Amino acid sequence: MDELWNELLAVLQESVELYKGLLLMGEEKRQALIGARAADLDKVTKREELMIIEGSSLEERRAKVTAALATHYHISEKPPMFAVIAAAAEPDMALRLKNCKAELDDAVARLLRINETNGALIRQALHFVNYNLNLLTQCQVDNTYAPVGAAFAQRSAVALLDRKV
Repeated sequence: MDELWNELLAVLQESVELYKGLLLMGEEKRQALIGARAADLDKVTKREELMIIEGSSLEERRAKVTAALATHYHISEKPPMFAVIAAAAEPDMALRLKNCKAELDDAVARLLRINETNGALIRQALHFVNYNLNLLTQCQVDNTYAPVGAAFAQRSAVALLDRKV
């Protein structure tokens, strides 16, 4: 049984490390957004996607371990809450699990705050791009008379930029 408890603790510790890595990437993403460095933003986003896949793998492992512990300790709650599972552990292991869970909860809360900030920066950048596109696509023709084809050339140039992001 100790094997299952150790596995649960290991999964939680790996999750903490994963979320700390995502926190660092969130900071990198914020700096890329502030500096308008699209290439850096793309690199961070790709690394972040790989970590999210790793996170889903960790979640599957955690679900299997908690299901096995719930079965062993006759916990009928589906899915079993962490507090109920931790209460079934020996006092030393329960304390380690609770401390690790608290650290994980803190990392998740900090990541949510960073993601909210980054989302606001992205919305602000998008607003700026849309504003500039609107400025570029506004076309005011001074004359209603122009040499043949000149009015068409001016309109077709505007049509190239007539998009909103």
